[in-house]
Amino acid sequence: LQQCLQAERDLRDATRARSGSESAVRPLRAREVIDLTQGMTVLTVGEHKGRLVGVKLRGGRATQHDLGSASLARRHTREIRSTLLRQMGGGARTPPENILQQLSAQLLAPLGKLDLQVLVLPPPFLFGAPWRALPGLRNHRVSVSPSATLWQRRRNSDLKAGLLLVAGPELRQGEAEIQLLAASAPKSTVLTDRAATVDNVVAALGHHGVAHIAAHGSNRTDNPMFSSLSMADGPLSVYDIGRIDIPPHLVVLSACHVGLAADKPGRELLGLVGGLLRAGSRTVVASTLPLPDTAGTVQYMAAFHASVAKGKPATESLLAADAVLNSDSERLLYRSAISLFGGD
Repeated sequence: LQQCLQAERDLRDATRARSGSESAVRPLRAREVIDLTQGMTVLTVGEHKGRLVGVKLRGGRATQHDLGSASLARRHTREIRSTLLRQMGGGARTPPENILQQLSAQLLAPLGKLDLQVLVLPPPFLFGAPWRALPGLRNHRVSVSPSATLWQRRRNSDLKAGLLLVAGPELRQGEAEIQLLAASAPKSTVLTDRAATVDNVVAALGHHGVAHIAAHGSNRTDNPMFSSLSMADGPLSVYDIGRIDIPPHLVVLSACHVGLAADKPGRELLGLVGGLLRAGSRTVVASTLPLPDTAGTVQYMAAFHASVAKGKPATESLLAADAVLNSDSERLLYRSAISLFGGD
């Protein structure tokens, strides 16, 4: 254990020495945020003295709202997650609809009318909340970002061409998922089996505009920079993402649960999602729950990419993917599990 910890410290120090400090980015001014978010609603949520405070920006007008107890929102979020995990394991017979309604009543009902497109800027413990599954947002195009500045910076990033498809090991439907996507995109780059090594995937990520990675994931809340995806020869961690000059503008992380953020002070989104956004990705679609390794997930991801290929925004493409699911309980699971981080 001590050797592993020392190896992690050595890698962290070496990476910091190699990359140096990130260049400062000027925060957006209030007028800029208003101009850039016309036609959409921006919800900023903060925590003050145990209470959640929401600021809604809509139509150029900002209003402040008391969103209740922070500890209550934490409890509801944990209960929803644990109930869904039990449901996937066969231990819970009904989805957590009542708790979702309670969380929606707390966080959304006080806000009043919302636009079709909603950008949520939450505190760290709500990054992984099931925003898309809340009754007040189920028919909305929802994205989650650490800040409006980061959302806008990625929104303006240059777009590269090319689709990269990667399947990690020990995933029953992983290769079937990749092959189905490849069949509709003949010019895509496919890395599976022994070809899906850490170095091969890192190199390929720097040369494609869209990447879809079906792989098991590890979410390290104790040391988020070592959160990783399982490749053929070992874990691809946040430090490996730092080796990519310009990552894809859209990255989909399928079948893993790496969308959870460490509940740390400040507004930093840690782990693989945060690493990709800081490195330059505009949009990261990731799961906060372990998606079922089934044909349903394959069809869901195929529907999402089919919509993206038609030029639809990623938030709209998630709604299109929701529509192909066979039951209300299945839709609730995927809406709860899959979030869109960053810009659209």
